[in-house]
Amino acid sequence: ILHPLLPYVAERPHKPTSVTALQIVGLSPPKEYNIPIPENKPPFSSQLNIQMKRYCLVWRRNFSCKLIDTVIIVGTAALISAMAGKAEVTVDKEIDIPFEKLVSN
Repeated sequence: ILHPLLPYVAERPHKPTSVTALQIVGLSPPKEYNIPIPENKPPFSSQLNIQMKRYCLVWRRNFSCKLIDTVIIVGTAALISAMAGKAEVTVDKEIDIPFEKLVSN
């Protein structure tokens, strides 16, 4: 069976080759390098300070949109409630069910 990535191996199948399959495909191990120097992490208090500043900026930017959305939702709910009118009970207020029937199984 011929392999499409290794065409010359089919021509000389009886001779061993020193080229590995990974090198033929173009993959080779990475070059050696030194261990990276560990970075100093900032302290928790400075990270908290930065995140709080970011939160305040986002809150300030979104405040007007959130306020408008809230006013629209509350205003719409109030308008729908006003249009619906006063709620009325649709059945008789006094139901004639004997007490014995209510407490019996």
